[in-house]
This record gives sequence, C-alpha cells and structure tokens, in this order.
Amino acid sequence: MVNYQMNEGIRYIRYTGKGQKVYKLPVHPTAGYYVDEYVKWMEKIGRKISDEDF
Repeated sequence: MVNYQMNEGIRYIRYTGKGQKVYKLPVHPTAGYYVDEYVKWMEKIGRKISDEDF
C-alpha cells in the first residue's frame, strides 16, 4: 500500500518508470472503493494489511 496514495481527494498509484522517472496514475473511483472494501474486510477477519503487501 506504499504506492497507493491520496492527493487532493484523488487516489493514485505511484510507480517508477524507465529512467527513474516517477509517475502517478489516477485510480478510477470504483476501483478505489473496492480496494478500500478489501482492506476493511481483511481487517475484519484479523489480517492487517502492511505497507509492503501490495
């Protein structure tokens, strides 16, 4: 989850491309919703998500 960030209300996936250039790819709101639901579900069953899981 290190590369999954929110900036000004928009969720982004940050990645490093060719030439060490850092890119921020916006995440569709529906996809962001389901990622949040997945994280909540994992916490509910007792599996904490750490920063290095994704």
